[in-house]
Amino acid sequence: MTPPAGRVHREFAVTRETARQMARVAVRYRMTSASFLVPLATLALGGLLCAGTVLWPLAGMAAVVIVTMLGAPFVRMGRLATTLQAHGFAPGTTIAVDYDETAFTVTTSVGTSLHEYAQVRRLRYLLGGAGIRIVPGSYLLVLPAALVPAEVRERLRPSAPPVGPEPTLP
Repeated sequence: MTPPAGRVHREFAVTRETARQMARVAVRYRMTSASFLVPLATLALGGLLCAGTVLWPLAGMAAVVIVTMLGAPFVRMGRLATTLQAHGFAPGTTIAVDYDETAFTVTTSVGTSLHEYAQVRRLRYLLGGAGIRIVPGSYLLVLPAALVPAEVRERLRPSAPPVGPEPTLP
């Protein structure tokens, strides 16, 4: 049976490594976002300015916070992978995504979720996966890149202006 025009269906067989890979995608997405990098850069700059002055203890505290900010996501990655397995990324199961004209549906072994394209705030490809920021609620949907084919990427482009300024590179 041929799907209707504009409809795209993709399926992905989940392996033992899929949850761990999607956890890496989620961590990389978070660690390369402005909401993570701006505070990190601010702490680093503050630490540098305090070093070599009477405020040097503040530089030490900034260094501890920076190391914690960089290390904590990697420490929690194993727990995130376990959580993802319980939420549809269990080995031996199948994840399906149906893209229609106005929305896409993600179906896993634990349930189905419907997302309108207007809810997509950002789409990024990282480490063999796709990170899709969904609003309201601003949560991150991670999917294997094979479930986000080229013919639907334009539909997933954010339709609303991004929250906060987007960095531009020269």
